Amino acid sequence: MNTGNGEAVAAMQHIADQNGEKMEVVPVKVNVDAEMMKKMKSLISLYSDEISPDAKRQDIVGFFLKKGFEELVRSGEFDRRLKAVLGE
Repeated sequence: MNTGNGEAVAAMQHIADQNGEKMEVVPVKVNVDAEMMKKMKSLISLYSDEISPDAKRQDIVGFFLKKGFEELVRSGEFDRRLKAVLGE
């Protein structure tokens, strides 16, 4: 579902549609450190094949949030922490 939050959402929806998946967007308000936002804006051009360099701030934050979460899942960090909690 594209809620009008910009081009990144539309691009993610297009990919989900191609994969036969349903994507739901949940708008949330987050506070981002000004310096971190500046760094994200400066690095977004490295991902021009995935998101427009002219993307809005909320799209940039959403893009990096998704990338960061995917990396945490892929890295096994969640599994390590769960094992530590369970004492394994």
